[in-house]
Amino acid sequence: TERLTDSVNDTDHPVEYCPVHKLFEKQAAEHPDRMTVIAAGERLTYGELNSAADRAAGALCDLGMKRGGIAGIVLPRRKEAMIAELAVWKASGAFLPMTPSYPDDRIVYCLEDSGAQFVITTEEIKNARPEVFGGEHSYVCLTVEDLLKHMASFEGTVTEPAQPAYCI
Repeated sequence: TERLTDSVNDTDHPVEYCPVHKLFEKQAAEHPDRMTVIAAGERLTYGELNSAADRAAGALCDLGMKRGGIAGIVLPRRKEAMIAELAVWKASGAFLPMTPSYPDDRIVYCLEDSGAQFVITTEEIKNARPEVFGGEHSYVCLTVEDLLKHMASFEGTVTEPAQPAYCI
């Protein structure tokens, strides 16, 4: 029985490191017109999501996103959240997800305590909560709308296996 167990459980198989955003890019190249996000009545194909995330990642890199740097994301569960998360990964960063329903002091504490470089939200949320997204903080507030206006080409970044992907 020991030999049978050993042979059945002999599943050791080398796996090459590939970050999630690279796996996503592969799917986007193979199936650009397939639906990948359906949220709050909005839809995005692989190609649309990849293109939007590339624009946002390019903006993050141009603004100085550090490898392994943290970007807070304060967005509702809509397509913008998926764009922001994928963009942070593509820019070699880690994201700190927070819902807009968090109290202001909790959001500020999480951003300050994590050492976040950036926080990404919407123009509407930013304008409604100046205590969090305005004034003097150790992080820079960015809106999804502004990140998506970025039009420079994005060449990609190098992500190492030991880099964090997200914070909680």
